[in-house]
Amino acid sequence: MKDIGKAGNRRRETGERRRKNEGRRREKTQSLRETEICCTDGEICCQDQACLVSTARRRIPDTMHIFKIIISGFMLTMTCLLVGAGIGNAQNRTTPYTATLEGAPDEAKEAIRMAADTFARKDSPPRTAALLRRRVAADIPAIRSVLQALGYFKTRISSTIDTQTSPAKVTIHIVPGPVFRMGNVTLTGQPSEVLPTPKAIHLTSGMPATAASIRAGEKSMLSRLGSQGYPFARITSRDVVADHARGKVDISWDIDPGPLCVFGATAITGLENVESGFVQRTISWKEGKTFNATAENTTSTALLHSGLFGMVRVEHASAPDVDGVLPMSIEVRERVPRTVKAGLEYATDTGPGASFSWENRNALHQGELLRTQAQINAMLQQANVRLTFPAFFGPWQLSTEGSIAQEDTDAYTSRSITSGALFERNMTPWLRTGGGVRYRLNRVEGSDEDEETYGLLSFPVFAGIIKAAPLLDFDSGWTLKGEVAPYQDTLGQNITFVKSRIQGSTYLPLVSSKKLVLALRGVFGTIGGTGLQDIPADERFYAGGGGSVRGYAYQNAGELDDDDTPIGGLSAIECSAELRSKLTQSLGAVLFIDGGRAFEDTIPQSMTDLFWGAGVGLRYFTPIGPLRLDVAFPLEQREDVDSAFQIYISIGQAF
Repeated sequence: MKDIGKAGNRRRETGERRRKNEGRRREKTQSLRETEICCTDGEICCQDQACLVSTARRRIPDTMHIFKIIISGFMLTMTCLLVGAGIGNAQNRTTPYTATLEGAPDEAKEAIRMAADTFARKDSPPRTAALLRRRVAADIPAIRSVLQALGYFKTRISSTIDTQTSPAKVTIHIVPGPVFRMGNVTLTGQPSEVLPTPKAIHLTSGMPATAASIRAGEKSMLSRLGSQGYPFARITSRDVVADHARGKVDISWDIDPGPLCVFGATAITGLENVESGFVQRTISWKEGKTFNATAENTTSTALLHSGLFGMVRVEHASAPDVDGVLPMSIEVRERVPRTVKAGLEYATDTGPGASFSWENRNALHQGELLRTQAQINAMLQQANVRLTFPAFFGPWQLSTEGSIAQEDTDAYTSRSITSGALFERNMTPWLRTGGGVRYRLNRVEGSDEDEETYGLLSFPVFAGIIKAAPLLDFDSGWTLKGEVAPYQDTLGQNITFVKSRIQGSTYLPLVSSKKLVLALRGVFGTIGGTGLQDIPADERFYAGGGGSVRGYAYQNAGELDDDDTPIGGLSAIECSAELRSKLTQSLGAVLFIDGGRAFEDTIPQSMTDLFWGAGVGLRYFTPIGPLRLDVAFPLEQREDVDSAFQIYISIGQAF
């Protein structure tokens, strides 16, 4: 028991020593932890050597870590810069090339260059030769489509690409083959009797089978059906087959004409000051009559040309009723009915001048046009008034007019009063005809200083065609106007004669943009029935001046008397050619040559004695027409008669 007790005491002592040692180790560990915490900022805050050693050991790994981060960042930055520079250089590298088109028909060249990226995007070359080959290959179908649209269905297309040269050379070779011709043209549908024939839609066997002619045929087909009472006609199927063995294209259409329609009642909306009776009289159709699509266009054009409306919309209903009656509607928006215009001009021969006009397009609320005009310069002072009654007798309009004028030219001095009445109508949108009666009372003093008084009764008849556009500055199309009038004096002179004049002009765009236009003009006038001396001096023909033969003074391009006074003639010829170039959106230039002469005979005996003038001009384009400045030079200057040059300033082209 005793030994056991001693052993127990020894064990208790040993346990106490162990607990004391663990306590000291825990205190030391806690002290070290406190030292680490207080030394984390790298400063020595105690005198314990262990703390200093511990701090030094921790500083070395932290400094090396920061150094590694800096080096890694530097290497990463340099790598990114080098890689970015490589990518940039790769992107900047391109494969420039030249492109040549060989063998293409002339009529296809421009369309091919627009449709094929090889030509259209030549200024944006691809980056690699492989991409260049891909671009050329992708263009082959587009080129083939262009050629097929022009009737070339047996085309062979190949390309060569030489990338060994700089720039690379691309050549597209075309063997177009023959133009396919129109073969069988078939139109089917019910009722078949209303379908047009291929000839009626301008598709005949043997003509070139172009896409444009086929589209035009379809448009003509639907238009003809619309004008025959079928406004809802449609093409249900189309089959176009190119037969390579025959070299022809066969076309078949299946057409659904739709229901036969008649015009129904017309609803008119948008009127404010214009009375509905004016619109009703202008309508080209009659209720209950077979529908005609042309009447819609004719009515719309007539209402717009009246000048009363800024917008006109003529429409039919989307479907007829069960009896085929198709309601109509006309929507209009009125314009301000009054317009004031003024202009200035200058010419070396006539001096400065001015013009003024005022018009009311709804004077009596039925679309009546009242227009007054005045013009004044050193040689002419004139004022006139004209009142036009639209749809006075069906499609005919009645115009009454009166004017007073005084002219003082080198050839004569004249004072006159004129009145008249004319019936006019538009036969088509581009053809206008008319005729009437006019009386002119005038007192004339000619070059012989004898003063005569005339009372001339005339019956003018005229026709005019305008198939040129745009209205204020023609750049394409043509015009033609002719007038003939028999004259009879009523004041004892017993003079009877017939005066005729015809004038035509054409405008030929030389480039597709119409920025270069060749304008041509020709005029011929003649008087028959009596001699030159019996014709009042102010009714004779003269040539020369800004609207005639530029470069020669007004009325001076003809025979002169001993005092260098123009005599005038029984006939006159004028011709002009202008090359008009549009340099910018607002500025243009002109080169021109004019020729002409007044002849003493009714029919000129010689065409070699014309007076010729040439010159240059500038045009400033405005919303109301071009401002014109021309400088002209006589090519055969007569001593003491013709000036070295003439200057003309006005609004509007010379013709």
